Amino acid sequence: MDKNIICIGTQYNGYSIDLEKHLLIIHQPNSLYENKVQKKEKNITIKLNEIKYVDVLYSEYDPGLFGTNCSVVLEAHLNDGSRYDFHKYIEASKDDLLKAYSIFKSEGIVFNDKYKILETIVHSHEERISYILVDMIKNNKLPRIDLSK
Repeated sequence: MDKNIICIGTQYNGYSIDLEKHLLIIHQPNSLYENKVQKKEKNITIKLNEIKYVDVLYSEYDPGLFGTNCSVVLEAHLNDGSRYDFHKYIEASKDDLLKAYSIFKSEGIVFNDKYKILETIVHSHEERISYILVDMIKNNKLPRIDLSK
């Protein structure tokens, strides 16, 4: 991969930031049906200057045997009113998330982080993002999501 492109997650399920062209490229995992029949676009490309702001959210899910799991969700709000989730259910390290956050901030992108999720991740000694979020829920810093709905 080009040294001017930073990949967060994987090229199949994650996103990349093109530092030279100032682009966010969201990689979407598509099913065979979406690829062959619907001809759904595999990647969504957004110019960084089209991003009005990013909401920092989280998802909570129950994978079964091991109890609750959580994931950071970044939702880009564009100048044209459209919205895209681009950091959701991906295998990204804490370092990768913080690297992406730093790049976006340097591009002047504003983050709305109502629950101080990114600040907590930055200051945590824990490396696994899911553990940090679950701990925030246990300590009432994040509201619990009703998984029964």
